[in-house]
Amino acid sequence: MTDGWTDVTDMTDGARAKRILRVDAGSCRWLRLRLPLPALVLVFCGACGRPADSPEVILERGRILSERRQFEEAIPLFSQALETFPERAEIYYLRGVAYENVRLPERALADYSKAVELEPDRHEAINNKGVALAKLDRFEDAVAEFSRLIELRPDDALAFRNRGLSQHDLGRLEEALADYGHAIRIAPGDPLSWFQRGNVYLEQGQLPLAEQDFSKAIELDPLLARGWMNRGIARYLAGQKELAWQDLEKSQDLDENIVLPGLNYFLDAPAAGQVPAADSAASHWPDWREAAEQELQRRGFTALQLKNEFPEFRCAEYLAEFHEQPRAVYLSFTGPRAAGPNSQPGAVILPGAAAGSGQQMVGSLSGPGARTDSDAPQAASLLILQPPEAPGSAISVVLFQEQWEAVPERIRPVLIQWDPTDP
Repeated sequence: MTDGWTDVTDMTDGARAKRILRVDAGSCRWLRLRLPLPALVLVFCGACGRPADSPEVILERGRILSERRQFEEAIPLFSQALETFPERAEIYYLRGVAYENVRLPERALADYSKAVELEPDRHEAINNKGVALAKLDRFEDAVAEFSRLIELRPDDALAFRNRGLSQHDLGRLEEALADYGHAIRIAPGDPLSWFQRGNVYLEQGQLPLAEQDFSKAIELDPLLARGWMNRGIARYLAGQKELAWQDLEKSQDLDENIVLPGLNYFLDAPAAGQVPAADSAASHWPDWREAAEQELQRRGFTALQLKNEFPEFRCAEYLAEFHEQPRAVYLSFTGPRAAGPNSQPGAVILPGAAAGSGQQMVGSLSGPGARTDSDAPQAASLLILQPPEAPGSAISVVLFQEQWEAVPERIRPVLIQWDPTDP
């Protein structure tokens, strides 16, 4: 936590799969939530004439629990305080922060909205309302909130960066670049603004500019694993494979959740721009996906609902039922093997989801989605398939795990090794 603020999401994660191996799975992942300042601990409240069950003491206990990150315990205390102080915007804001941290964005949004209704200039509530909207994939509304905040605070670098993230998720890359540029001019020492602008350049294929921004982010924060990782991707795409591998290894040293393929895969595989368009996975994806869905149905999955697909990365995410229970299903096709006798098996790119991983997420590959109070972490299954070796041939199953524990989704998509000889 810095300056009383903390990262709570990446507005798509996150990075969308478009961003290749991007840690930044989207924007939500990196939208920043403003947290209240640390609570002052009350001592000897009884001696001050306040009984232990007075509304002010209850409110202060909620503050203290929030400062200790015991948000579930704090929420009922804030609710109790609101029974006495229904017009205090601050309490709605505090409860909204608590809801945000227990991943109830709809309730958080309602509280932030009420706080802004009561105090239209409460800038931290406006910011957090924008974050909550983005977590619900309401990016247009999020842009409107951050624009409102910028009108109130034209020198608020965070407001520009958060609006840039929302613009990015809407596909408005030039607008996103403009917002990140404003954020950098206001706060040139913020590594995340450089990092996010680098992501836009990476998506545009402006590799030298992307590498430059990732390098600046790393200079400002040498522990920013995402910066090392994304610079490695930019260098890989530019054909600088040895330098790319050094960056990717460094990113893995800094964050154990970054999973890399074997060294030979990066050194031997052609850069993306060198792969013939006719060999692209995207052109074959509809047929592959249909065959994969048939395989899932054969294995007993029903009510298949496609949540996200990334043809260029050969992966998809489904919601389904399995034995009448909800189940997340992660599907991926293997990539080409590297050349040479010592080459590693092909690589698989998976959506970085971690339903039920118990670790704080940065969002999901699909964005946080409209989570309801009844949502519970789902079990997950993993299916990895080998594409047809020749036109007209069938796909083959490389790996199926009925119960699969995903890598915590701080980084998405996740690139992993597969070995068909490994049971």
